[in-house]
Amino acid sequence: MLISRLVIFACIIASVSAQAEENVVHSFDRVQLTSTYFSEGANAGDINGDGVADAVYGLYWFAGPDYKT
Repeated sequence: MLISRLVIFACIIASVSAQAEENVVHSFDRVQLTSTYFSEGANAGDINGDGVADAVYGLYWFAGPDYKT
């Protein structure tokens, strides 16, 4: 029983490691939207329907891609 579980576990590990992709380093730009602290998080979505993600933070939403308005 134990050996069959170990064989199944080894097969799963081999299958997962065979499908693993190389690591990719992602980058991002930090944009300070306002000097007022509302929370640790913000959200994004296409609020105005122009096809560009907008940022929502606290009481405000900022139109992308420049997030100035």
